[in-house]
Amino acid sequence: MAVSQLNIVDGVAGVTDISGEIRLIEAVADAVLCGPCALLRWRRVVDAEVTGTSAAGMRRLFKKAPVVTSESRHVCREPGPAAAKTLAVPLFPPINQRGHLPLPIQPMSRHAVSILARQVETGLPVHRDRNVDEVVAVLSPAETEAGEPAPTRPAYDWAAANQKKKEAIAQLASLSTTMEDIDARINELIDRTRNLELD
Repeated sequence: MAVSQLNIVDGVAGVTDISGEIRLIEAVADAVLCGPCALLRWRRVVDAEVTGTSAAGMRRLFKKAPVVTSESRHVCREPGPAAAKTLAVPLFPPINQRGHLPLPIQPMSRHAVSILARQVETGLPVHRDRNVDEVVAVLSPAETEAGEPAPTRPAYDWAAANQKKKEAIAQLASLSTTMEDIDARINELIDRTRNLELD
């Protein structure tokens, strides 16, 4: 489903499916539960990402975004247009753990959609709440607002990682010896079976 297949007018969201049929999603009184409002907010996130908003810019957008409550204004009543370059982009692309879309942007796979649906049905957590500043610090340490100290990546312990690698190789070596013993035993049993058949 592309962004162009979503059309929001006067609080009603129209979604055009692959057969060309338009399905309507009407607004409800509670802004938190309003489907058209949720779709519009999400479309704005995709729009900002596609139009090249930097990680620091995305951070500012999320930090300045008002908290949605039951009494919040319905943004679906004044949706505004999406950027032209966003229209052909999938409305629900996969997003990695740091909040970025794949390149090139592709729709979520059926398997991913199925996993999300099962999580909703079973009540398992669908997402994690992450601090926007921490995510941006990992994404782009150099992109900071004027006057702010540049966040840095945590130091990587190469010595510890190398030691873990050596330990893993040692464990695999013992496994290799065990597999050789098993192969030798199998060959021995095969030879004995052949000798019995000859007798």
